[in-house]
Amino acid sequence: MTTAKLETTALRLNATGLEIARAFAPLALAALVGTTLALLAWGPGRTPALAVLLPLLWLVAPSRMSAFVLTACYHLGVGRFLPEFAGVWFESSLVGVALWLSASLVAASAWAICWPSRNTYAMVLPGALAGMVLTLAPPFGVVLAGHPLVGWGFFASGTGWFGVVLFFITVLLWGAFFRVYLPSMSVKRPQWITAGAAAAFGVVLSVGGSIPSEAGGRVVGSIGAVQSRWGGYPQRGSMEVMDRIGQIGNAVQSLAGGEGELKTIVFAESVIGLYDPSLFPAIRREILNRTKETGQTVIIGADIEVGKDSLQKVALVLRPDGTSTYVAARQPVPVAEWAPWRTRHSFVVDWFADSTVAIGGGARARMMFCYEEYMPALHLISEARGGHNMVISMSNLWASKNPLTNFVQSAHTEGMALLFRRPWVRAVNLSKPETTEAGA
Repeated sequence: MTTAKLETTALRLNATGLEIARAFAPLALAALVGTTLALLAWGPGRTPALAVLLPLLWLVAPSRMSAFVLTACYHLGVGRFLPEFAGVWFESSLVGVALWLSASLVAASAWAICWPSRNTYAMVLPGALAGMVLTLAPPFGVVLAGHPLVGWGFFASGTGWFGVVLFFITVLLWGAFFRVYLPSMSVKRPQWITAGAAAAFGVVLSVGGSIPSEAGGRVVGSIGAVQSRWGGYPQRGSMEVMDRIGQIGNAVQSLAGGEGELKTIVFAESVIGLYDPSLFPAIRREILNRTKETGQTVIIGADIEVGKDSLQKVALVLRPDGTSTYVAARQPVPVAEWAPWRTRHSFVVDWFADSTVAIGGGARARMMFCYEEYMPALHLISEARGGHNMVISMSNLWASKNPLTNFVQSAHTEGMALLFRRPWVRAVNLSKPETTEAGA
């Protein structure tokens, strides 16, 4: 091969390399932006209000693939604790990583589907609106964490339904200006204007947004929620179930009387495992007989059998007058609990079931169960139905030792409660504390 041919080949290879670099540079930038936004918005000492920037960044992405990569990396960043949690649950690190990737890619596909391909009002406005709605609704809303509407609650606290409407209007205005009006102007490098505006909005959201309280959600008035460290679900009929019932009774009694008396006490989701009628004598002896004297209401998380083949997560509400009721979860964890392809032991799903219950003292709460905390649509459905004046969340995060898991999930409930100015409490069960051998 002659020197001229070698030089020609080298030039072609260089040109090809430059073309590849130019093609992948926007995707790399999108990945960086999405990941950075997730890390800045979702973590201790940071405000989730920054998540409100996601629709703007999604709208101004240069291509559908860039929009997909940006939102995929954002959701991967929000759920960065999921590989450990799911890995412990399914006893497989590989399954944990696979579920983390799958949930994030499904969530990102909703954003990619709705990304407007042309800079016209007829394309951008419906696309922006569809993106906000589709990411709230099933099936995408079932696996999507870190929705910007949750972040909006930390910025527009107490605005209620007006705030929800304002959020949608803000997204539409961003789309109209940055995707249609600005590109139509004779402006050099409009992307720099967009970048500057996004940075300015970020500063406003950072300054105006509140930070989730790491100790929040424990007590509101005379209503308190317990954080336990009992670990995984107890086996049906085991002594561990009896031990937990006894500990619940002792805790309730210790919180009765005195200046800081709690009249309603909430324990975590599924904290006594699968309920069996044979447990009732122990519940009556350890809990009901005590609350009859103290006048307290106790709320306990349990699972119950529905027919022969299905299960349901419920909050058992035990009142001091001897009456009781329960409220059922509306959306259990996909795959792990809600598995409609299984013939047995799949949990029931019903988004429109009544989730409110009277808990005494004039308080009526809407109940949120663990995984439901991530889903703004369920919060909105409950607010639309009305009939409550506070929020109670019951979670069970025994499979994670990472405190970020509890923090991020709690922040979702707090954001929606702030948006509608609802007082809230949250009971959670965590992994058992690690013990060390003496002298180690």
